[in-house]
Amino acid sequence: MNVTISLADLGLILLWVALLVLIIYIILVLKNFNDTLKEVKEVVSSNKENIKKTLEEIPSIAKNIDDITGEVSHDVKAVRGTIDNITEKSEVASASLSETGDLITSIAAAIQAGLFMKNLIQSIFSKSKRVA
Repeated sequence: MNVTISLADLGLILLWVALLVLIIYIILVLKNFNDTLKEVKEVVSSNKENIKKTLEEIPSIAKNIDDITGEVSHDVKAVRGTIDNITEKSEVASASLSETGDLITSIAAAIQAGLFMKNLIQSIFSKSKRVA
């Protein structure tokens, strides 16, 4: 007794097996999806009051956020003017300090030259007193 299976028959058998595996896989996925939906439903049911309270408070929270945003925007605008003013005054002060620094350097050089001259004159007169 010889049984021969053609390639077409073998292909059909493989397709039916693949289809059966696919159907089983889809059934398992749908079962897991159904279990997940049941858990979500339980969580929503057990937290129904909390969800309701949160939904009732959302409009006041949004209003508070709008108020805070407006106040912060106003304060930032006010501070921006102050910062610009401070920056301008800092630039003026920096320029003034630079000029003052140049003046102080010139005065210090003049004082050093004067001290040098004083020391030179003292050393000349002290030598002339020793010689005499």
